[in-house]
Amino acid sequence: MTLISDENRAKGIIEMLARRFPQAFSVVEKDRKPLKLGIFSDLVAALDGSVEKEELSAALRAYVRHPGYLRKCRPGVNRVDLSSNVAGMVSRREAKFARVERDRVEDARRR
Repeated sequence: MTLISDENRAKGIIEMLARRFPQAFSVVEKDRKPLKLGIFSDLVAALDGSVEKEELSAALRAYVRHPGYLRKCRPGVNRVDLSSNVAGMVSRREAKFARVERDRVEDARRR
């Protein structure tokens, strides 16, 4: 697959996740929430093979590396599971990583 078709596939999977699990996923940047650590396993079980694991992993990676998601990862903010139940909190260390990653992504987009 080409980079563009990979990006389009990831975008399509994210849109499907937002429709299927609107309490956890959003295509609207301001509505994104930090996700439960390990949510990939929950997604694999919930989707029951309807999405290839590799494609799901790529889409989830794109989602959590998006600046809109990374902005929401601040210390003490609740993480959510697929039903929007509290599933932990963002730690200071995780928030610092998110801030560094967001800056890196935004710098790369400016180039």
